[in-house]
Amino acid sequence: MTRSFARKLAPEVKVNAIAPAMILFNEGDDAEYRQQALNKSLMKIAPGEKEVIDLVDYLLTSCYVTGRTFAVDGGRPLR
Repeated sequence: MTRSFARKLAPEVKVNAIAPAMILFNEGDDAEYRQQALNKSLMKIAPGEKEVIDLVDYLLTSCYVTGRTFAVDGGRPLR
């Protein structure tokens, strides 16, 4: 859909998508669950919301990027 809408709406509108994996833990998540979740990515961190905010900022200031899906997943598919 991202690419289809980008094609249809360009150049007036840029269309991009963000596909996050685990970004934050819930308060009630125990240490075992947290470690299991961290082990699923190459980066082994919970980056927090700033990682997504920085990506949104980049996309809003870019005048050229469109039709992309940005995986914010710490390399999970590479495991």
